[in-house]
Amino acid sequence: MPPFRAEHVGSLLRPIELTRAFRSFTAGEISAEVFEEVQDKVIREVVTLQESLGLKAVTDGEFRRASYWGHWVDAIDGLDVAPSFFTFHDGCGAEQEFIAATCTGPLKQTAPISTGEFAYLHSVAKATPKITLPSPSTLHFWRLDQTITGSAYTTDEAYLADLTAIYRQEIAALYDLGCRYVQLDEVPLIMLANPEIRARVTAFGADPARLISLYIESLNQALADRPPDMTAALHICRGNFKGKWLTEGGYDEIAEAVFQSVDVDGFFLEFDTQRAGGLEVLRHVPAGKRVVHGSASLMATLVRRPRRWLPPLRLTTHRNPFSSMMCPNLWIPLGITWGCQVTLDVTHDLELLDLMARSGCIAALVGFESLDDGNLGQMRKRFNTVGGPYAEAIGRFHDRGIMVYGSFVFGYDHDGPDCFERTVQFALDHRLFLVNFSALQPTPATRLYARLESEGRLLHDAWWTDPTYRYGDAAFQPARLSPDELTEGCRRARQQFFRPRSIWRRTWTRPHARSPRRLAVYLGANVMARRALKDKLGKPLGKREMGNGNGEMADSRFITVPA
Repeated sequence: MPPFRAEHVGSLLRPIELTRAFRSFTAGEISAEVFEEVQDKVIREVVTLQESLGLKAVTDGEFRRASYWGHWVDAIDGLDVAPSFFTFHDGCGAEQEFIAATCTGPLKQTAPISTGEFAYLHSVAKATPKITLPSPSTLHFWRLDQTITGSAYTTDEAYLADLTAIYRQEIAALYDLGCRYVQLDEVPLIMLANPEIRARVTAFGADPARLISLYIESLNQALADRPPDMTAALHICRGNFKGKWLTEGGYDEIAEAVFQSVDVDGFFLEFDTQRAGGLEVLRHVPAGKRVVHGSASLMATLVRRPRRWLPPLRLTTHRNPFSSMMCPNLWIPLGITWGCQVTLDVTHDLELLDLMARSGCIAALVGFESLDDGNLGQMRKRFNTVGGPYAEAIGRFHDRGIMVYGSFVFGYDHDGPDCFERTVQFALDHRLFLVNFSALQPTPATRLYARLESEGRLLHDAWWTDPTYRYGDAAFQPARLSPDELTEGCRRARQQFFRPRSIWRRTWTRPHARSPRRLAVYLGANVMARRALKDKLGKPLGKREMGNGNGEMADSRFITVPA
């Protein structure tokens, strides 16, 4: 019975085919019928992918939706959109505004909401089909007291009563189509656990405690009439969108009220970032209710592997190892070979490392970033060394046959002329699989960019559009280096690490030479990295030089720069 031990919450990254079709449809270049055919195709493929991975519940990836709540506004008279009182933000202070639902009149459903989505999913799924619904609070919270301004409703309670009545109708219609598993996606409740947001809500003239009670009651009213054989789960999300989020912090302020009062069968809780708090709050979950805690985030597009489709992973373990669930129950039975990007704190959890190795992990990309503690403080990554020296962490990977791909950034304020040689020697001494030696890039709309601009240290008004800028060049004045020293130091470090003698000496490190396949991966990756440096360094951005493996040319404007 759901919720199952391993699930995804509903949305998946759009395939390129779907995004192109969406753009063509909105531009009037293809018909609605053609667009729907593309949607059907990619949904069939993503359902097959989920089932091939052994997932017992599948979704359509939410591939028919522009947003997780927008189709409700489209199907209900009396709902419209307006700017939200809140914004997305990131760790560097960049913000992004968005529109949200608002009420303009009496609510009346005039079109199907999600029944069409479910009907098609049900027709192509062998596993349990799951449909996701926005929680009632997501159609209220974003504009607070102005949500119902100018509508027929005089109180929030009256508005939510009519709204939850539509939910009950929708859930009944889904049940009649064969739906036995619904998931409600909830954001405002976890925002109200954040003291800063609670203060903002109070400043708007609202009562955070009242809103929490109101939203819990609205959830229960929405689910009140569901049949006993229909499972309902609540996904509590911090509002993540393209590297930005709406809130941060643990569940502590709402845990007892939500876990013990919301009438659902299980909870999907995010614990995969250092913004998520600890697992101690789970003590409030009543017996009989299940929790699926998110401790592994899928990122990037799906990548074709020999004989298997597998999403690349980014793993973190902030008090919440995914070890006991994901590796034994999902990855190990597949018998695949995989790699991942990890934060260095995975090495604090030896059980996780053991299970990663058992499940087929052969390589991990680690952001060491710098050997200088002052630099780590400046980039807010002092947690890198909390668990002990880098050497110990690398040894733990190597002991389990996991090759280490190290990433380093030069140009922070504590870097002097000796930083390059020290870092190269470190990488060679510890027999790293691959390295990325990058010059710090001031990325627009980041705190770093703003600081360097205010200090007059930027060398270009907009380096990414400057025709004189070349790939690999320094774009700012470092504190203890000249721009030329930074550029040349990075170039020389890359050359030293990838020269033939270095590649040969590192070949015989235990993880690299563990098997003929490992050796082939190691040698091939190093030779390709050496060649890529010659192809890219010193070229103007936008210069097409490198093939992407499909007979097409890749555009070097799309480069990865450190945050």
